[in-house]
Amino acid sequence: MSPTTVAGMLFAVEAFGALFNPSPSSVSLVPTPYYHIAAGGWSLITLATGGSIVQFTEVTPQNMLGLLVGHKATHVIMVPTVMQLFITSPEASAADYSSVEHVVYGGSPISETVMLGAQKVFGAQLSQSYGLTETIGVTTFLRPEDHVVSENSKLRSAGRAVPASGSPSWTPTPVSCARRVSSVRS
Repeated sequence: MSPTTVAGMLFAVEAFGALFNPSPSSVSLVPTPYYHIAAGGWSLITLATGGSIVQFTEVTPQNMLGLLVGHKATHVIMVPTVMQLFITSPEASAADYSSVEHVVYGGSPISETVMLGAQKVFGAQLSQSYGLTETIGVTTFLRPEDHVVSENSKLRSAGRAVPASGSPSWTPTPVSCARRVSSVRS
């Protein structure tokens, strides 16, 4: 991996991670395949703060439900079609999601019906993200406050462009990127 790629990934992990407030007590469910940036990026965001990740060998709705509830996941990533399974399944909709703080979805826009159902079932913040493995992560994003039903709703969109300026705690420069790359190599 080139130093530029490592620096870009470090920047993406810090900038995007700041949107979810992960902590050392965070438990992130990672049901997505690792050939896509969603899995690797989501895992790194949690691991960078000292949190734990729950990985899958086989992703099925029953397996996902069991691991989400069994490990008391605080952060979850999924696609809207899986969210719909969770809100329409009597078993899944009756589960205890009190540990879940944030559900991030991508892959397709969310319908108002699924959004409202997910807000009711999970009782957690919802965020939408789109990205590409080639861009080292998220390119557009809808924050929790964007998840409302209104005339100006952005739910059918791909979200708002993620600012390239960096997170409040770190603005990338050639020197700061080089320092971070050096610390990764050590």
